Amino acid sequence: MRLLRAWILSGVLSAWFLTGCGVAARSGAPPKLYEGTTLANDQVAVLDWGCSSCSGGSVKEVDRRKVEEVTRWDTRVAVLPGKHTLRYDGWYGGSVMLGPASRTITQTDVVELKAGHVYLVKATRKGQWSHPSLYLWIEDAATGEVVAGNVYRDLPAGSVQLVGPPRGPGVSVEGLIMLGVGEGSVWILTTKALVRLDTQLKAVTATFPITGMGLDVGEGAVWVLEREVIVPDRPPARSRHPGRVLRIDPTTGQVVATIELSGDARGIEIMEGAVWVQVPDGNLKSFSRIDPGTNKISATYPAPGSIDVGEGSMWIARANGTLSRIDLSSKQETASVPIGVRGERPGGLPGMRVAVGEGAVFVQNLKEPSFIRVDSQTNRVTTTTPLSARWLFSKPRSCTSARTMARRCAEGALWVAHDDHISAIDSRTGQVRATLQAPADWRQYVDLQVAEGAIWFVTDEGETTAFIRRIGLPEKQ
Repeated sequence: MRLLRAWILSGVLSAWFLTGCGVAARSGAPPKLYEGTTLANDQVAVLDWGCSSCSGGSVKEVDRRKVEEVTRWDTRVAVLPGKHTLRYDGWYGGSVMLGPASRTITQTDVVELKAGHVYLVKATRKGQWSHPSLYLWIEDAATGEVVAGNVYRDLPAGSVQLVGPPRGPGVSVEGLIMLGVGEGSVWILTTKALVRLDTQLKAVTATFPITGMGLDVGEGAVWVLEREVIVPDRPPARSRHPGRVLRIDPTTGQVVATIELSGDARGIEIMEGAVWVQVPDGNLKSFSRIDPGTNKISATYPAPGSIDVGEGSMWIARANGTLSRIDLSSKQETASVPIGVRGERPGGLPGMRVAVGEGAVFVQNLKEPSFIRVDSQTNRVTTTTPLSARWLFSKPRSCTSARTMARRCAEGALWVAHDDHISAIDSRTGQVRATLQAPADWRQYVDLQVAEGAIWFVTDEGETTAFIRRIGLPEKQ
């Protein structure tokens, strides 16, 4: 019993110490980790890991300089505003209530810190007592914006939570499957429901009991992809439910049509006035075209590579370094454009991605970061724009089109997140025409769409949560 009480006491004292409750050196100005005259608090950024909700997070190094050199017993440090490389960690110990496991994790991130802002370094332990997860992140104390790390948000499964300024307008989503913007609304598909919001992200306007694994919006409807389901029956028999596409009325939320697929589909997107789904075809991949006028599959096309559909054709970026143009009517190749990007990236990932619209075909070179523009009239390469883009872009479609899906409506530009910025590459010239500052957590982004006069930027907040923010479009230059 004496040993048990000592174990409990050690856990309590450790938590008390790590949360800063026992630190008396927090009064006055924080220690500085920069040279020269001491600056006022509104001229520096402060890192703080002694807050009451920090629970085990701490900063170890800033730009490879050890923080303990200046902090001693304090749990804050002041740095000059700007980009810094931070090494920080989180820790939890064993206890009778939480189990015997203990863990320390360390992360390193490049973070943009602003003058006059305080940044909290937080850690929390969640999950089963025997195998818990440790969440570690850095957030702006004033706005709650996560600038680095893996945050834990205590939200019910499948729920959405509206977030206003200064961090928003935005919404935190637990269990996000996919985002769609169109038909005058924002659509969020979660693990529990299909949620409709207004385009200012100020209100949830409807929630429909519909789930799936894919979403697109346009052609007067919301389209949800349901993956193949295998339901156990009487062993060893099994009943197979193939994948299918649900056509949903955007006003009532009612399923007005169901399109059965030949197998387990993997993706859904509206392109060239039709709904396209990726379907299995042996060891290859194929795309089936669903006609919104009949709600039936009208054709299926093999596609050994990265594809997009536009300008009356299917465009396939192949591993042999060519861009193939396939006529949608005859399914025959009508042009083969050498683009010089061969093979795959490490891990078998494709080396290219394709986006089509407004007379241009853009091939994103993921091996040597750049965008190659091909004129759809001449089938020739016109420009190459070096840009260290990450993974996602919003395709160059005109907002005058009746199709209002985000990826179909990008103000005549290819929108790219890169190097702390979001840039628009003009679809006519292939040159960068506008740039604006990306959110501080842009490195965690998972989707970028442009529609309804705004940029919709999605970032990971944790293992199961995401944050969707609305960013106003810059004026055309």
